[in-house]
Amino acid sequence: MKKFLIGITGGTGSGKSYFSELIQRKIHNQLALESTIFDQDNYFFDEPKQPRDKNGHANFDTPQSLDLAKYRLDFEKIVRGEKVIQRRYNYNKPIEDGKYEVVFKPNPVIIFEGIFSIYQEDIFERQDLTVFMDAEFETKIRRRIIRDREQRGYDEEDVRYKFSQHIKSSYHEHILPIREKCNMVIENNTDANTLASNAEKVVEDVKRHFKIKN
Repeated sequence: MKKFLIGITGGTGSGKSYFSELIQRKIHNQLALESTIFDQDNYFFDEPKQPRDKNGHANFDTPQSLDLAKYRLDFEKIVRGEKVIQRRYNYNKPIEDGKYEVVFKPNPVIIFEGIFSIYQEDIFERQDLTVFMDAEFETKIRRRIIRDREQRGYDEEDVRYKFSQHIKSSYHEHILPIREKCNMVIENNTDANTLASNAEKVVEDVKRHFKIKN
């Protein structure tokens, strides 16, 4: 089956997940195509296996934080047209039996989303479209504080520690260099119209790829 691969990367709190869901809805509603969001968060190692900083805190913001070898294997599998079943990462919260398995279907459009989703060069080169999401650091911190408090059970002090000790350095060393190679760069600060207009551009690329007429 012909596929269109979209890689979405960028720093934490830049809006990668939101933008992925936005284009997924638009592709479905406007083109009647099914898509899969291949969320790289599910490839994080559990906390005991995470690299540690000088203070002994787990650092979830390096390439070594994820099982990139398995991610590459599953990438190849879904691109070949095979279903991928993966344990859903639960951010070290208690697991409820039977509710933490995720199935990635090999739909026509696959959106690879995560801070290191297209970090590996061979995976980057296979994408039909690459998107770099960015925002001002204070905006990203504010979003991360809200998300981690509401969804992951981490407090503001924890988030600010991670930004100062892990996230900023990792962003400049590992993530920012990818920006200049991407097809599309989106500054996602406060203007919702920016996301909407760029989502339409993605839809047009998908439309051309599958030769869908108006």
